[in-house]
Amino acid sequence: MCKEKEVMAQVKLSFKSTDGAKVVCTRSLQVTMKANTRSQKTLEGQLLVVKNGERTTLSSKVADLNTVMLQYLGVSKAVLDYVIFCHQDESLWPMSEPATLKKKFDDIFEAVKYTNAIKNIKDLVKKQKEDLGQEKVRLEQYRIDKDRAERAEKKSRDLHTEVECQRDKITALDAEIKASTKETQEYWKTASEFEAMIAALNGKRQQMVTMKENIEDLAKGLELVEDSDEELENMKRDYDTRMRVFEDSIKTLEAQQGQLHVELQRVRGALEVKLTEQGTATAEKKVNLSL
Repeated sequence: MCKEKEVMAQVKLSFKSTDGAKVVCTRSLQVTMKANTRSQKTLEGQLLVVKNGERTTLSSKVADLNTVMLQYLGVSKAVLDYVIFCHQDESLWPMSEPATLKKKFDDIFEAVKYTNAIKNIKDLVKKQKEDLGQEKVRLEQYRIDKDRAERAEKKSRDLHTEVECQRDKITALDAEIKASTKETQEYWKTASEFEAMIAALNGKRQQMVTMKENIEDLAKGLELVEDSDEELENMKRDYDTRMRVFEDSIKTLEAQQGQLHVELQRVRGALEVKLTEQGTATAEKKVNLSL
């Protein structure tokens, strides 16, 4: 009876990676031979990386060595299968059928990735054009908003300046109103004094009329007296003197009355002007306050 027989095989590949590290890849196989059968088993593989004096070991148990090898070699799987590690039985694949040949060339040159990249670039360009159009619209809107904001800001400054100007005018009008009010009060006082003087003059005039009536009444009741001519002459002179005094007083009072009447008319006219100015100033103040 034939026993089992096991045969071990090991392949090592040493190369420099794209970043300058020394890489040693070890692959181990085990073949078990029986009487009529053979079986092959792939054992644990290892990858040794030496870089800057530092050694790193990677086992196939923890990582896919095929993928890691592609990274260190810096090539694609198609280049590794069809070019670097192409079996001699398949080395004539460049002479294969057009469809098979195209597929392998597409795999080697990653035509699908290139096509996808071109498509992605076209899609990206299209999207960027759409985004650019939207940004242009947004930029125009921002420009409109900016112009509107600048106009609003200018209008706000102008309104602020106008408000300050109106406040100054209101202050000036307040001062004018106070001055006009004071002057009006003085005119009213002067007018009251003139009216009092006119009342006094009227009283003097009435007193003069009364005195004349009294004199006339006295003249009607005069009786002859036995006084001497000298005494009568003295009485006459005294009477004439008193009459002249009364007449002079009456003329003086009448002249004063005329002057006071003229002055009263002037004061009333000035008072009306001031009252008009005061009303205008008050109206302007209300208008400015409403602004």
